[in-house]
This record gives sequence, structure tokens and C-alpha cells, in this order.
Amino acid sequence: MSSLMRKKVISRSLIVIILLSFSSFLFACRRDEAVGETESYSSGTAPHGEIVNPTATYYFATSSPGYARIEGMLVVQDPLILLPKPDGVHLLPVGENIQSLGDIAKLPLDGAYQADVDERDGRFVFPDVKVGRYAIVVNTINNLNIPAHFTTSGELAFIEVTNPDVDKVVSIGLIRIP
Repeated sequence: MSSLMRKKVISRSLIVIILLSFSSFLFACRRDEAVGETESYSSGTAPHGEIVNPTATYYFATSSPGYARIEGMLVVQDPLILLPKPDGVHLLPVGENIQSLGDIAKLPLDGAYQADVDERDGRFVFPDVKVGRYAIVVNTINNLNIPAHFTTSGELAFIEVTNPDVDKVVSIGLIRIP
């Protein structure tokens, strides 16, 4: 092989190597951008299942005068089976005769308050709750209505809102399903 041919082969090889290196670099940069993308949602909610910016502030609905505000956090012990629907935490009005898990599970969610939920960590707020007796029910992606339990006592999550609770924040702590 002549020296001229050898120089052409070497120069073409270098050009190919440079082009491959440059295209690999571009691909790697584009891939990093796609993996790291997050969106900020102005309403504070994100489509179910999408990763949101964990440092973004979540703004809960504001409360109106003359109502109680109930705050808590939902702990899901088996998210593969009992994953809640987005904003799937409900405050269901119940009478004194409703005392058991079976009684609550039979009730429709018609007339229940729907919580404003930060899907990233399970914090929820019922901003405008009237005086009354309620049970917390979580609606799952499988359309099951699961009565919640308090994590500390294990008891069903019944909430009694009384006149002294009006215009105040009632913190109920952690609740769980099942």
C-alpha cells in the first residue's frame, strides 16, 4: 500500500471515529435530558403515576369560613394491590349506627367529601367539612372502597367534627389501608 493510500485510509478512519464519538456524545446528552425531565404543575396536581418535582411546593385547597379543615397523611401498605386513585381519599358521612368495616364498605361514596391529595407523599386535606360524623374511605384503582384505619391504634378512621372544630384545623395524623 502506498503512503498516499495509507494517509487517505487513516484520515477517513479518523473522520469516522470523530463522527461516531460526536454522535454518541449527542445521544448521551439527549438521553440524560429525557431521564431527568420533570414538570411543574401550576394547580399542584400531576397525572397519576408520573414523577413530579419532589421539591416543588404543593398548594392545598384553601378553607372557607364556617367549616372545619381536616388534615392527615395516607400510608399505603401494599401499593401493588391497593393503589389509591388520584385524590381517592374520601370523607363519608355516617350515622351512629355505622360501626364496622362491613357497614362502611357497603355505603356508596355519593355525598362524600373528596380530599385534595399530594400524591407524592400521601398528605391530604378536606378543606370545608361540616359538623358531623364521618369515616375515611379510600377508593383504589380497582374501584374498591377501602375503609381506612388509624396507624397508631389500628381502629377504623371515624372522625367526629363538632362545633368547636369549626374554623380550625383538625389534624388526624397517619391513616392506612388496609
